Amino acid sequence: MTEEVKSIQYTPALDERPHILMIPREVFVFGVVVLVLIVLLQSIIATLHLSLPWIPVLGLWLGLTVSYWMLLGSQPWKVMGALHPDKLRVNANLKTEKDIGSGLKKRIGKTKTIGPKTAQRKVSPAEDDIDIAAVIDFQLDPDPRCGALLLQREGKLQAVWMKDSDGIPSTSTREQARVTAEKIQEGFRDLRIGDPLTMHMGAFANCEDRIREINRQGEQCPSEPISFLLYWIRRRVRALQKRGKYQPKFLHFYIHHDLGAMGRHQDPFTSTVQSIVDWWDERRKGQQLDQRLHELLISAYDESFIHYRNFFNKCGLSARPMTPEQVWAAVYRRFNSGEVPPIPQVIVVTRESITAHRNGRRAISSVLLQNTPDYGKSVVWLPGRQMYAGGLVLNQRPNREYHPHTGRLDQLLDASSPILGDRHSVKPDALSNLEIIATFEAEPQKAVLKTSQRNTGQSNQSLVMTENRKRLDGGAIYNTRKSLEAEMKLREGGHTLKVGWMAIVYRKDKRSLDRAIQRLSSIPIFAGEKAKRETGYFDSLFLEAQPVTTSVLLKGSLAKLTEKFNRQMRETTAAAIGMMPLVMDGRPDQRGIEFISKAGSPLKVDPFGRKPHNHMILMGTTRTGKSFIVQAISTYVLSQPDTQVVIIDAGREDNTGSFDAYTQFVDASHFDAGSDFFNIFQKPDPRIMRPEQRDIAEGLFKKFLVGALKNLTTTRDDTATLIKFYTDILTNLVTAYLSEPPVQTAYANAYAEGYGTQAWRQMPCLRKFVDYIALARLPAELQSDEAEQAILRIKMSLVALMQRQSGKAISEPSSFQVDKPLVVYGLGSVQDDADMVPALLAAQASMLNQTFTRKRTWVVAEESTNLWRFESYRGIVAEWFTGKAKSGVWACWVGQSLNILLQHKDEASSILDNVGTYLVGAIKDTAVKDLTEIGFNPEIARYCTDSDFNPDRDNPPLEFASQWLIRTGGRYHFGYHYPDFASFGLTMNNLDEVELRDRIFAESNATDKYEQASALALYLQQQSEDQKVIDHV
Repeated sequence: MTEEVKSIQYTPALDERPHILMIPREVFVFGVVVLVLIVLLQSIIATLHLSLPWIPVLGLWLGLTVSYWMLLGSQPWKVMGALHPDKLRVNANLKTEKDIGSGLKKRIGKTKTIGPKTAQRKVSPAEDDIDIAAVIDFQLDPDPRCGALLLQREGKLQAVWMKDSDGIPSTSTREQARVTAEKIQEGFRDLRIGDPLTMHMGAFANCEDRIREINRQGEQCPSEPISFLLYWIRRRVRALQKRGKYQPKFLHFYIHHDLGAMGRHQDPFTSTVQSIVDWWDERRKGQQLDQRLHELLISAYDESFIHYRNFFNKCGLSARPMTPEQVWAAVYRRFNSGEVPPIPQVIVVTRESITAHRNGRRAISSVLLQNTPDYGKSVVWLPGRQMYAGGLVLNQRPNREYHPHTGRLDQLLDASSPILGDRHSVKPDALSNLEIIATFEAEPQKAVLKTSQRNTGQSNQSLVMTENRKRLDGGAIYNTRKSLEAEMKLREGGHTLKVGWMAIVYRKDKRSLDRAIQRLSSIPIFAGEKAKRETGYFDSLFLEAQPVTTSVLLKGSLAKLTEKFNRQMRETTAAAIGMMPLVMDGRPDQRGIEFISKAGSPLKVDPFGRKPHNHMILMGTTRTGKSFIVQAISTYVLSQPDTQVVIIDAGREDNTGSFDAYTQFVDASHFDAGSDFFNIFQKPDPRIMRPEQRDIAEGLFKKFLVGALKNLTTTRDDTATLIKFYTDILTNLVTAYLSEPPVQTAYANAYAEGYGTQAWRQMPCLRKFVDYIALARLPAELQSDEAEQAILRIKMSLVALMQRQSGKAISEPSSFQVDKPLVVYGLGSVQDDADMVPALLAAQASMLNQTFTRKRTWVVAEESTNLWRFESYRGIVAEWFTGKAKSGVWACWVGQSLNILLQHKDEASSILDNVGTYLVGAIKDTAVKDLTEIGFNPEIARYCTDSDFNPDRDNPPLEFASQWLIRTGGRYHFGYHYPDFASFGLTMNNLDEVELRDRIFAESNATDKYEQASALALYLQQQSEDQKVIDHV
């Protein structure tokens, strides 16, 4: 028999506190306090020789206690919020001290009265609400530089480690999710007592970072047409943001670590002694504070920071320490928007010293709260962000349970569903301008087990008392069973955490805020009012949720009478994973062309983003949008200086292709294999190279020429010995030819006068080289009958080649410019392998020409059955993938499926072994098998076969988007590509779309290409979903 697998369930019984004499602890304590006060009052009255009857006094005590029990019970915050006053704060412009020895953060503590006499109000300094004293810059070799916050509240110091994370991929499979969840469950056993860990996930409909990135591209862009397209990309991004499609997300981890003996983890005696030392140091004007702080911070780094680095590794979570600038930016944007100012106070810590630096006289807390929030019990107004904030608190656990093997993915997705939305929903349902803050605290497990034992005993005692009265009490039976189940989980090795969970919603006005909170509270995991809007203490909870305070979320504070209530939940780590917002849409690269996930996360794909290779495969069926992806990457590459794009376009037999209009618009070069010429003897221009590059370029050019001529004059049937003999002869002939003074003069004149001139047409070429070669050109010692026969065969092969159009194309001076940033080779008219070789040699020669003037070249190889069947094409493309990245060439293979690629094992191996990025669009069912063969997860690849994988392209209003599966570094991401309307219009290539483009160009009556492209873009925009918001962009 197989053992029954127990599902993972939440355990509310762990929250219960043991009763005292069958009375809830909170009520018992209240009753004892009231009784003591009444006894004291009676004693005071007795001194006045007065006496109150005891029966009414006891009745008063009993009435107060019962009333408290009935009104407040075990959740007193629900009523006591009425006693909690609103916070009215002003910025006190606190000045910072000159050095550490003078102290860190001074508490102001003074209140002042503002307003007219008839409506005066007392206000307190806003700086006292937060505890930030400085940003710490740890520069401890050999570790990388990292930042942290230094907090101070009265005599207590804390360091806050802040980390950025990619979380868990939203495309994880069930097995991957199970493994990840088990790692987290095991790793959280190492969470230290006294070091609360906060997970902070947020999503905001904000495209400013993307706009700044596009602006930076525009500033360095060397091409006016590309700058024009960047303008339209910027317009599309703003429209998508208005439509709610653009919602960048982040996931941060905060760990609060107490410093020194003042921490909660130290014993009372040591804390008392250290308090005396601190007081004495303060009396001596802090002469030793800087030295002691240095010791504390070094110790904290070595013990706590290193521990949590290992902690996250054990949990299987990526967690990158933030730099001091990132720490300050993250904190500053919690209260403000716009440019982040320099860090006001930085403490630089090295192994040898500690140094404080100031940027201005204002304290860091005053700079942070320069736009002072207006705190309310249910709403906080943030003037620095022009937003209202409201919150939901998770008061009860969701009604969910999960299979420990197959249900872990659902558990993780549930925890992030308020931000990511339901992955099964047809329409995106993620919420924007929302944050989830979840805090987890470790606790002594022996004490938890002891408390659970007492709860079980008390529940069992209630059951026994019920049975003695010969009554059947379902509630007693239920409580006993639940208490026993909770205790058994602990005895079976369960580990518990204290959990505080809150969601914060931001909106521009209160009405929108109310609607958003209502929508959030109605999502499936909160069914049954599990999460309720906080209307009593949101101002305090909002501050507790910030990393700049020492308070712990929902833990309360004994120092505040109306906020002392601990509202955290105790839960096992297995179940607490369902409250950890960890699932994120991954970030393939930091920059590049942009895709947007279903939940609104921007995903970047950089064609140059991986080392040593980031060669790419782009595949999808017809009308998937492959041409739009190629065009988008081309625009991205061309927006950078010193780059080039080379596209091998299969095109049509008349050599028209997908990129004709785009090529013409960006003033690029187009090589037509049926009519154009490229001179393979056109060597790199030495005038534009540095002196040390010229000899290298000359050597590479000779090597290329010899290889090209060898390919043109030998066949597969020739022996290796014969091919080597031919290579030796060609090497000598090419060297002799290029050394001839008339040849060198012809090159110099051609480059001096430039493309298209008479001198250019006299440049050395294959035709002239054929006339030159003869046995007499070889050194005397190499002349022989065999050499003469070889030269005759070489000459005969080249003459025969020049009789065909493909040979003519490489035997005359170039009829198009190869120094353009974009060069497109149209090979649609190539019909056999013999014609393919010269055409590809032309492409290779043009790339070689740009090697020393371009830092990087992105070359696109169209698959097209018409091209991949040629052996020479397959061989050269494989060469691009295997060795060209070292010389600055990155390649992209484009096709409808991998089937034709996999049919040729040698070339397939050369290509697939060097691919770093896959982009897979809509595919047929048969393509899943091919993807599985190269290592794709079939469960994920099968999504690409759905009929609704791509948005409709035929019935307006249109999305003008295509969905793609992105795989980088073994991780998967789904994202939509939204081309800008100008690029879409210039790249659309169906016959009816080409006719539409020509018609709009003609109707625009514009001779300027920018006006024509704008007219076309505006027409497409009117057919799109963007038109609904475009008036506001």
